[in-house]
Formats: sequence, structure tokens, C-alpha cells
Amino acid sequence: MGQIVNLMTVDVMWLQDIPTFIHMLWSAPLITGVAMYFLWVEVGAAAFAGLGTMIILVPINVVVRQIYGPMIIEQMAHKDSRIKMTNEILSGIKVFIHSVIHSFNSHNFSMS
Repeated sequence: MGQIVNLMTVDVMWLQDIPTFIHMLWSAPLITGVAMYFLWVEVGAAAFAGLGTMIILVPINVVVRQIYGPMIIEQMAHKDSRIKMTNEILSGIKVFIHSVIHSFNSHNFSMS
């Protein structure tokens, strides 16, 4: 049960992020181009230092993602076990409450 809930949560997060990513496909190059133009007007050729930094950071981000990938999978496994444990605890509480209500309803209380 925990794994299903965890997978559903991840799927919903991806569905929420899709519009943002699609929007970034066209807006990021536009924003970068406009920013580069304004930087070129203000500081001249030094504007390309920032562009070069962004270009250099892309492969570094890929490497970092490859390092953290297995850690994310391990984190998902921990989430699965935590959700399973929480569901078991809640099921036990539900059974306890039902038994208390049943025992309360089975007694005849007289108001004398």
C-alpha cells in the first residue's frame, strides 16, 4: 500500500510540473536572450562571462544528478516503508476505535 501511495504522489508531482517545464521550453531561451542583450548594453563583452558560466554548469548539473539518482531511489524506499508503517498504525487505531464503540453500544446503560 505504501508503495502505491508513494508512486501516486510522485506521478501527481510530475503532472503538476509538466506545464511549468513546457512553459520553460520557450520562455527560458527568450529570457536568456533578453538578459544577454541588456547585459551587452550595460557591460559589453563581459556579459558573455555569465553565459559561459551557465553553459559550463550544465554538464556539472548532469554529473550531480547522476550522483544523487541512487540516493533518490533509496529515499523512495524509505518513504514506502514509512507509509506502510503509518497505514498499519492507522488500521490498528481504526480497529481499536471500532471495538470500543461496539463494546460501548453492547452495554445497556440505565439512567436511574
